[in-house]
Amino acid sequence: MPREIIDTQSSRPAYVRRRWVTALVAVAILVLAAYAAWTFVGSHRHGPPANAVAPGNLAH
Repeated sequence: MPREIIDTQSSRPAYVRRRWVTALVAVAILVLAAYAAWTFVGSHRHGPPANAVAPGNLAH
């Protein structure tokens, strides 16, 4: 069954609406991927905190 040429809700051609939806989904995926990469790299880039004590070096 062919797709409708005119979107009856917005009176715009359906392909224009699909193009915008596809672009928005692509941008959302890119933003999520960038956030995940930033979080993953950011959490592994830095070593342990400067005030961390190695196990076995605790003074009583």
